[in-house]
Amino acid sequence: MDLIDDQAFVDWWLEQRATFRPKGKRALALELRQKGIDKELIERALAEKVDEEELARQAAKTKLRIWSKLPLDVQKEKLVGFLGRRGFTWPILKKILDEVFKKG
Repeated sequence: MDLIDDQAFVDWWLEQRATFRPKGKRALALELRQKGIDKELIERALAEKVDEEELARQAAKTKLRIWSKLPLDVQKEKLVGFLGRRGFTWPILKKILDEVFKKG
């Protein structure tokens, strides 16, 4: 009867998160597990459909527009906290910081 299609739900959920509230793979996996989605399905969908770096870049760009008048060190501190709470890992976070603040 196609009443429950976990794959379609996961696809929809990941698309909505990428558009409106970008989060890291860790946070997305936790949300989907809380909704009762099978672990293998989550891992496969995250590997195929989620570009964590791009999601972090989007989230950073949005927040940095808001924080543009703050000193650079405060912007960095806020960005690290914000992206960390969104479930992004340190290597991704470091790469985004280097890109945004033009460090070698």
